[in-house]
Amino acid sequence: MSRSFTRALLVAPLLATALMLSACGGDDAPDGATATAPAGTTAEVVTTTPTDTTPASTPEASSDDARKGDEKEDEATPAPDAGGAADGAAAPSAAADASQAEAPEKLRPSAERAQNEVIKVLTAIETCWTTTSDYSKCASPDQVSKFGGDVVDTKQPKPTEVAITRSTKSTFKIIGTDKAGTRWVLSKSKSGEVTRKCKLASGKSCKPASW
Repeated sequence: MSRSFTRALLVAPLLATALMLSACGGDDAPDGATATAPAGTTAEVVTTTPTDTTPASTPEASSDDARKGDEKEDEATPAPDAGGAADGAAAPSAAADASQAEAPEKLRPSAERAQNEVIKVLTAIETCWTTTSDYSKCASPDQVSKFGGDVVDTKQPKPTEVAITRSTKSTFKIIGTDKAGTRWVLSKSKSGEVTRKCKLASGKSCKPASW
């Protein structure tokens, strides 16, 4: 055989393969693969690029989604109970008013004056007792005044008055009344215990009851 004939036999199969690949368009080849034709021939290669089918979100759609999310959040958040807050605020005020109505105004000038006058009578009657050893002999207005006290001869002292309402050899009871009618009571028992109590004009005990 001649060299030309031999070369033709070798090239023919390669040309046939290249033509078949060109006719198929490279469908059987993997993505991104490139078909190579024999030297001296030209083969058309087709590559396939995957396409992203995910729809792009628009600014308008994002804004609508955010607004809907805010609306759902607002609906899920319970509104504060205005009525309950008002009731809670009013309760302490009412309790404070009630407490003030029952408690004496110890810092009032008339209350301080009544307390001081009761203490003066206590000092006077105790001083008198050192010479008589009998409180009943020290309870009269004259006897009390000798030792710096001032009392009226009554069992029910009026506002701004002080009186010794009970006296025995070993006991006594002093009451001073302020302008508001609050009674400041100081008593001594047989055991020698001295107690201090306070009562409002209404008859209720002060809070605190002692002073």
